[in-house]
Amino acid sequence: MVKLQSDEIIGNNENISSETVRRYIRLTNLTLQLLNEVDEKKLSFISAVELSYLNKKEQDNLHDILTREENFSVPLKQASMLKSISQNGELTYEKIDKIITQKLKSHLKLLNYHIRR
Repeated sequence: MVKLQSDEIIGNNENISSETVRRYIRLTNLTLQLLNEVDEKKLSFISAVELSYLNKKEQDNLHDILTREENFSVPLKQASMLKSISQNGELTYEKIDKIITQKLKSHLKLLNYHIRR
C-alpha cells in the first residue's frame, strides 16, 4: 500500500496537483491586504505565492506602492526578483518601488509604441 502525503490526498480529492495544494497553503503567509487582492483577481495566484516569501513589513510596503500606483499587477518576473532580494535581506521600500515602477514604465513605453503605429 502506497502512503500518500496530506497534500497528495487533498489534491486527489480536489482534482488538483499536490504542488497547487502547497501553493494554496503558502498563500497563508500573505498579509490580509495582499490576500484580498488575490481573491479579487487583481494579483495573480503564482505571483502571490512568490510574494508570500516577503516578510510582513516588505508586503506592507509593496501594498502601499501598488495602491499608490493604482496597479496591482505584479508579473512573475518582478515577484521572483522581490523574493530573491528579500531572501538576501536587502529588500527596502526604495528597491520595491524601483522594481514596481520600472515595470510600469516599461509597460507604458510598449503601450505608447503600439499607439503610435
